Amino acid sequence: MVTRLSRSIAAIGLAVIMICMFAFPTVASVAAAQPKRIINVQVIYDESFRAFALNELGENPLQRLRAALKYAAYPYERIWNVDLRFNFQTYESMLGSPYSVQPAWPDSCSALWSWQTDPQTGERYRSWNHYSDGCTCLPDDECFTDLNTPGHHNSAPRLLHEIASAIDSVPDSFYTFDATACFVGHTICLYQNEYERHRKPAGISLPAGDVLVVSAIHSFKNEDTSGQLAFYTPTENFMSNARIFQHEFSHLFSLPDALCPTDEPCIMSGGFDNIVLPYDIWCSRCKSIFNISKYDSERIPEQ
Repeated sequence: MVTRLSRSIAAIGLAVIMICMFAFPTVASVAAAQPKRIINVQVIYDESFRAFALNELGENPLQRLRAALKYAAYPYERIWNVDLRFNFQTYESMLGSPYSVQPAWPDSCSALWSWQTDPQTGERYRSWNHYSDGCTCLPDDECFTDLNTPGHHNSAPRLLHEIASAIDSVPDSFYTFDATACFVGHTICLYQNEYERHRKPAGISLPAGDVLVVSAIHSFKNEDTSGQLAFYTPTENFMSNARIFQHEFSHLFSLPDALCPTDEPCIMSGGFDNIVLPYDIWCSRCKSIFNISKYDSERIPEQ
């Protein structure tokens, strides 16, 4: 297997990072024509996601992730005959502290989180500002534009790079997953050199490293016209988490953003953002270039 790090470093110039811009089907299922495939996905979720699920949604973080991804996996099975097998683990137990929480006590990234003290136990904890515009510790044009800039604490390219690098350091015989998905409970950001602009995508992926990140705080339905997050229900947020994963995961199979026929809804152009349970989410063009055999040589045989 080509090492994940060599692929991710080759891609870290950010040019190949696929950024998320983000009815029922009119095309017949093609699953019958596809052999059964198993794709193993490691799902990691950090402290910010756990805090978001518990404090903002009142739900068990792991149960919510399991439900959202079971829902998100259905079109892959229905159309491509792919069995997505998810394994769940906290970010910290797998990779240690994420960059977002690395300021040491008594410092904090005040725009993302601040230290608070529990009045009953006296213990310190991080209080997350889930809906903030993100880290302001550095100017926007220093937001991890290359490996020599530390970047904002919620920098999506930095998070992608750190995950891909960590995975690559593990022998293939131990890390047996085809792809890795990370869920966070804060905004993510990146600076695009070519456009000289700083952006906050809902998700981001690194196809060369088989890694994607989902900002779980988003809800497509109730974001206002200025692009700011507005009130949403847990159900709307649940659907959005599934849609962002489907979009970013599809990038790993070589699908680009928004090059779809105008008369065909597609997950790559936001065509299903508010549909409850679509079972065919790709347009005819995306189906024609979907690299479904990408992981065939790495697939783990079913026991």
